[in-house]
Amino acid sequence: MGNRRAFEGQLRDAANTAFSVAMLDLDGLKRINDTRGHAAGDALLQVLAAPLRANAPRTLQVFRPGGDELALLMMHNRSGPVPLVDRTIHAVVDMSVAAAQAAGFPEAGCSFGVVHWPADGRASVDVVALADTRLYTEKQARRAHSSAAERPPSNMMGFGNAVLDVAAREVRGPLGQAKLSPREAELLRVLTRRSQQVVSRADITAMSGLCGSETGGALDVHISNLRRKIAGVTEHAGIRSIRGKGFSLHWYKERIDS
Repeated sequence: MGNRRAFEGQLRDAANTAFSVAMLDLDGLKRINDTRGHAAGDALLQVLAAPLRANAPRTLQVFRPGGDELALLMMHNRSGPVPLVDRTIHAVVDMSVAAAQAAGFPEAGCSFGVVHWPADGRASVDVVALADTRLYTEKQARRAHSSAAERPPSNMMGFGNAVLDVAAREVRGPLGQAKLSPREAELLRVLTRRSQQVVSRADITAMSGLCGSETGGALDVHISNLRRKIAGVTEHAGIRSIRGKGFSLHWYKERIDS
């Protein structure tokens, strides 16, 4: 996946033919960064980019110009049908978002803006700015018209390739699912909100509503039960005990180099 310099270079070369540019923005990224940490946000970008590259036709290139920004550049003939280009880009993006949601990011979504050159009648150097404008127009429209049914369920919390269903008190992953006790579900909710971070015993007590009698050995029993149940649904996540500090819900993914 190319960087900003490679993207700008390809745009200059493409000015001699016809092309389409799509600028992508991840709708759920800020929420993931805020609730699960920036390591989770970076993992989402990697998970989303992998199927983008795998499913894209040879005429479509994927770039990461910087930060949370992704760009698609598709070459085609000047006489090529624009609707076909639109369908191709929509299909590739939809497959990538579905893959990210299945990988433990149920809140993931994507807004994007597409510009076709020279069909849109702008100078080739202005296509990125126009694509950005269309991207944020779509993003605002989706926010304005989204219904509660279209929003990701707030009771679903992902970590790695597993998902905690808070309302059903279940944890699910590629190996199966496990029912949790009310206390286990609350403890896992707290740890998931701060996944990849060490959470002290005091914070766990305060955030999960444990009573004083459950802060010692009983807490260790709950954590032990959670470890066993998580191990039954995924091989890529677990709870670590950090001596003298607390616990950490840690999850692992295959590294995808950009």
